[in-house]
Amino acid sequence: MLGYLKGTVIDIDGAVVTLMVGGIGFEVTMPTDGAMLYDIGEETAIYTQLQVRENDLSLYGFRSQLEKRVFLLLLTISGVGPKSAMQMLGVGGAEGIIMAIRREDEKMLSSLPGIGKKTSARIILELKEKVATAFPEITGSGDVVQQKTAARAESAFEKDLTDALQVLGYHPGEIKQVLDGTDVLEETDLNKALKKALQYLSRS
Repeated sequence: MLGYLKGTVIDIDGAVVTLMVGGIGFEVTMPTDGAMLYDIGEETAIYTQLQVRENDLSLYGFRSQLEKRVFLLLLTISGVGPKSAMQMLGVGGAEGIIMAIRREDEKMLSSLPGIGKKTSARIILELKEKVATAFPEITGSGDVVQQKTAARAESAFEKDLTDALQVLGYHPGEIKQVLDGTDVLEETDLNKALKKALQYLSRS
């Protein structure tokens, strides 16, 4: 079973990251856009899960064991497939999903892609005890819905800033460096954030 890969990122196409390992390129589907996670040529390690369905082999990737464990738990629920589980992780995050289950927050879960009220209720019913046992260290802080709303707002702001920098000709690697290495995302005004990002890029 392919549970862990370490190699070089050679291509990124949306959520699909191609990782070169020992002369073989593995296409790994991540929960979010690969360009926001890696740079072409970057050396990295990805936790993976191979899903086999009839003639289809799909390799799903995770940046942490926590993400992978939550993914596998979600797959035990009838009606939740690999793609749905990955979309849930991409929007709600591993810790956000865990806390929503522990707090029986059907509203949060049903707002995730491909998850309706019946499925969210089933997730809580079947996974609440398992989550409490498997992840006792994750207690969360604040309201899950509020956290999710804030995360969405930050994600939208980040996307707008990323789009603006791409229009100006900057590459994903340069943009990632700005987002990770500066406080531009703490700004509330896009123009101010863009100006600060450009100042940083002009010095680098």
